[in-house]
Amino acid sequence: MIMGEMDMELAIKSLTKKYGNIMAVDNISLTISQGMFGLLGPNGAGKSTLMQIITTLLKPTAGQVLFNNLDIQENKPTLRKQLGYLPQEFGLYKKLNAWEFTDFICHLKGINSKKARHIEIERVLRQVNLWVNRKQRIHGYSGGMKRRLGIAQALIGNPKLLIVDEPTAGLDPEERIRFRNLLTQLSGERIVILSTHIVSDIESCCNQLAVLKQGKLIFTGDQQGLTKKAEGKVWKTRVNEQDLNTMNANAKIVSTKREQGYLVIRYLGHRLLGQESIQVKPTLEDGYMALTQAAAMEDSHETAVL
Repeated sequence: MIMGEMDMELAIKSLTKKYGNIMAVDNISLTISQGMFGLLGPNGAGKSTLMQIITTLLKPTAGQVLFNNLDIQENKPTLRKQLGYLPQEFGLYKKLNAWEFTDFICHLKGINSKKARHIEIERVLRQVNLWVNRKQRIHGYSGGMKRRLGIAQALIGNPKLLIVDEPTAGLDPEERIRFRNLLTQLSGERIVILSTHIVSDIESCCNQLAVLKQGKLIFTGDQQGLTKKAEGKVWKTRVNEQDLNTMNANAKIVSTKREQGYLVIRYLGHRLLGQESIQVKPTLEDGYMALTQAAAMEDSHETAVL
């Protein structure tokens, strides 16, 4: 089977990764189709471990990952030709310029013809809007430009599976928006997996998503499905500053804003007695908070039973 002749699909089946007694990835099964897919979860949820297994950098303890029905562990050379990866910690040769750096990556990816390399370098640098900066030394790049150069190197060879791990961490709002728009544009002809702990990144560009917590898959579906997790559970009220500690002890506060000498509070859970609270429409972040809160309560209950 030649990849690219069919709709692309990444199938994760009963995947587990253990480090001693620590379960980093806990029996995850998930199917990802062409387009943008968000992988959401707090730091330490197992996102990076899962990404490293998909990219064949780690071998799972159990389970398998299939890309277009090919087992990635048994077909590493084939998968790697179709793969582009931007890890969370991405090292750059800062004394090089963008042209020199991408030329070096082309060599690593087996593009030996000078003409072919030049064509590929121009293609990827134009795609990430760095062509005019190709002769500028990387140490002079902004954080966003460095991230875009990271995407450029990942795009060499026109991969059908693109994985980016925490790509907007540390970027200013303008660069974050530019980067998210770039990922959306790139997703038209491939699978793009965006792994992040930032809900707004998922909200802006990924309709399909999954949520991980402590190595477990606790949600998979669309944004509407996640938002519904907080339906009927989000409230808004106005309190004095001295009442804030009481609220913290009795509710999950999701936002606090100061207005005219009072604190306007959005909180999650049941309506608090004694508060003039009104129910408000949930956001995706509310849904995520409600989901993780419910998962934490379930874990606490299981621990108590044990």
